[in-house]
Amino acid sequence: MKDGGETLEDQWTTSESIRTWGETLWTGKTFFAKQPPGQELEHTKINDVFLKLLSTSSQGGYVVIFYDKQLETETTPQMVSVTSWKSTKLKRKTVNTLSAECQSMIMGIGNIHWDRFLLLGLLGHDMKKQEWQSKLAEIPFVSVVDSKSLFDCLNKLICTYAQIEDKRTAIDVAILKDDLCKTGGHVR
Repeated sequence: MKDGGETLEDQWTTSESIRTWGETLWTGKTFFAKQPPGQELEHTKINDVFLKLLSTSSQGGYVVIFYDKQLETETTPQMVSVTSWKSTKLKRKTVNTLSAECQSMIMGIGNIHWDRFLLLGLLGHDMKKQEWQSKLAEIPFVSVVDSKSLFDCLNKLICTYAQIEDKRTAIDVAILKDDLCKTGGHVR
């Protein structure tokens, strides 16, 4: 409904409903008519574009591998062991790609820590509450990320809070940087 009172109506469940109103700008409100109980739209009548707009969660994933130190220095193929992997919809909605990449890295590094913790336990280390991070640092790790922006934030920024616009993401990046520092990890 335009501010002037004129009503523009369309069938938003069809592909013909996705269109521009023309060259002129207009202001007003959009109203969606509610369906009476028991008369909800069938899934076949809902436009694919509308469904894609509802699905705004980002996909995240990680692969945890154990490898020989030569993998980092040699150019020839090296043997690796995949210990875990996951591809999932991120639980928290993200405001940008940096936030989604950061959440994925936090999830992956958490699993790296768990695997390293189990490995130290198997090797007979006594894990006390106060020293678990320093014990984990005895097993170094590399976190590889395909996001240049996240890599730059983790390696180049000194004060993430001042240089990242979204403050929640800035806090996540700061936590991640601190964790990498305390547990012997680095990012590539």
